[in-house]
Amino acid sequence: MSLLRLSGTKWTLTGWYPNQWRPELSMELGVRIPPAVQPIPATVPGSVQTDLLAEGLLPDPFVGLNSQHCEWTAQREWCYERAFEIPEDWSYERSELVFEGLDYAGCIQINGEHAAEFEGMFMPVRLDVTNRLYADRPNSLKVVFYLPPEIDGQVGYSSRIRKLKSRFNYAWDWCPRMIAIGIWRDVYLQGFRGAAIRDFYPRAVPGPSGAGTIDLQADIEVFHAGLYEWNCRIIDARGAVAWEKIEPLSLKAGKYGINGTAELAGIELWWPNGMGEQPLYDVVWELRDGSGRDCGSIRKTVGFRKIEWRANPGAPAGALPYTAVVNGRSLFLKGVNWVPISPYYGSVTPEQYEKHLSKWVDMNVNLVRVWGGGIIEREAFYDYCDRYGLLVWQELLQ
Repeated sequence: MSLLRLSGTKWTLTGWYPNQWRPELSMELGVRIPPAVQPIPATVPGSVQTDLLAEGLLPDPFVGLNSQHCEWTAQREWCYERAFEIPEDWSYERSELVFEGLDYAGCIQINGEHAAEFEGMFMPVRLDVTNRLYADRPNSLKVVFYLPPEIDGQVGYSSRIRKLKSRFNYAWDWCPRMIAIGIWRDVYLQGFRGAAIRDFYPRAVPGPSGAGTIDLQADIEVFHAGLYEWNCRIIDARGAVAWEKIEPLSLKAGKYGINGTAELAGIELWWPNGMGEQPLYDVVWELRDGSGRDCGSIRKTVGFRKIEWRANPGAPAGALPYTAVVNGRSLFLKGVNWVPISPYYGSVTPEQYEKHLSKWVDMNVNLVRVWGGGIIEREAFYDYCDRYGLLVWQELLQ
């Protein structure tokens, strides 16, 4: 497996009145229809609004009532475009174009041809483009965003909402109407040989007498039947290999779930902030074909901890369990409410996450509530919480 990253600054952004990007020429005049907003440089991940801000085409929405003068962006359709070339050594049997996050709905064109429609800011898009790409000349990629949906903000009918898009952007008591649009997570081309690892789910479970297990579940898709082998190893907090296993597989074409269990002795427990250390284990899952060629690898990080809810001491029989217990010790919850750092969440960096979360670590906070009117944060957010002992209460989105 290999990645050709398509995120970055080699994109352009163009704004259109609805549907005017579709025809090549004006029906009446026979000339090319001009866009409402001429092409400007764009950065991916990001948003339409942050690109317009960078070019001086929007006033600072965080000053005074300027956000009201930015609302017109939701009345345009927006086109992201870039060209890219396939490397000479790209020798993969299957190529997939992956968009991790598109906000909210639109279509994708590859080399001038319609490739897919998409809808949903939390729905990754993965396209088989093996036979769509040029090897001898540049490829063109266009992502068009239709008008964003109308959703009730803080005041409205939650029971009628059928679109899974962050609601705080539509006006909340702490955020004016600032509707984000654009490619808000990474884009890349992914190459595969023979098979692909689709996902990997390691689950760490502490056991008695300092032992522990990690349940290993991987989803793979086989394109060509044959012999394969999977190799899984677990690396402890000191960088030493704590467990390893290699297992051969004879697979037909199709989708499979592969399960295994790693048993470890002398594990170190993960503790919330203020109760102890946060040792983490890296779990690496690799897949190779019968010739030893790399078909892909994936790495996840886990910690050993057990969380329970028990009734408060002295509570009457049948009382609800309100006491949090971690690794057998009662935990007094010291939590804060997390809302998105910016309404233009595609531009938030790992450094910004660290800036805000580190303050809470210093305040002895041990629980972060990810508020349901916001978003599912990016991976860097949850990684920081793992490393510094912040439990996460992740709400379902409204």
